[in-house]
Amino acid sequence: MFSYSDLHSVIQQNLQRIPSDIDLVIGIPRSGLMPAAHIATSLNLPLQTLGDISRKLSIYDHFTSRPIRITELPRHVLIVDDTSNSGLRLTQASNFVAKRYKGVKITTLAICSALNQPYSPDIAFSSSLVPRIFAWNMFNHPGMTPGIAIDLDGILCTDPSPEQNDDGDKYLQFIRHTELKIQPSMQVRAIITGRLEKYRSETEAWLSKNSISYVELYMNDAPSAQFRRTERYDKGNLLVDQISEFKSRVLSALKPPLFVESNLQQAVNIHKITGVNTYAFDQDEYFGSENFNL
Repeated sequence: MFSYSDLHSVIQQNLQRIPSDIDLVIGIPRSGLMPAAHIATSLNLPLQTLGDISRKLSIYDHFTSRPIRITELPRHVLIVDDTSNSGLRLTQASNFVAKRYKGVKITTLAICSALNQPYSPDIAFSSSLVPRIFAWNMFNHPGMTPGIAIDLDGILCTDPSPEQNDDGDKYLQFIRHTELKIQPSMQVRAIITGRLEKYRSETEAWLSKNSISYVELYMNDAPSAQFRRTERYDKGNLLVDQISEFKSRVLSALKPPLFVESNLQQAVNIHKITGVNTYAFDQDEYFGSENFNL
């Protein structure tokens, strides 16, 4: 899995591979804009999108007060995307740019290219087998999202405050009215939550109200909130909390290619117990294999 931290690191480690005569960086929306902006900022170069080029926006319209290296008619442009599989997007972008800037030299760059695909960009900062998952598209990718499992509190909505988490009226109000944080654009395989089973109807109503689609909703089978808070389980050399143990039981049976967890320690526990690829969302930390069977 490619995290945001991986994206940052691989760019920082490979900036010297970008030709020194590049005078314009172009990002392919949407995922290519993040690395393109990082590269352009690091190298003090102008940045455009394909939309800017289609509108024939001047490179001088860069909306910054800081002096940057700039030329009205670029001689050598760098077209950036996060990944390349078939190479269709980079090829289409190259053809489009060549029509806008006649005679321009074009170099294509992918942050992570596919080893088992026929296309190779001019520059690849890294490579991996497909299928693979990127932190920035795991909730919006038709080949990935339908197979993953996700936590609820801290992912789809905010976590309750200590005051709200009273297992009473305040907690019910939280469940019914908590704000949406992430809305996957398509159905996920499962939602696995530490919320107690007795809150299922309120939880399902909130998910429906916020148009979150899932195959299964797994809710904690602990007998009480007190039990959930205090019970500990010995898993070999690992002493884990009840929520980690519950989620691990579900994930061991489900075996999704990825579980997205809001709590760092639970993510660590879950991966150690189950071996399931686990991503700690808020901390942008991944525990698991590079490759996936989706």
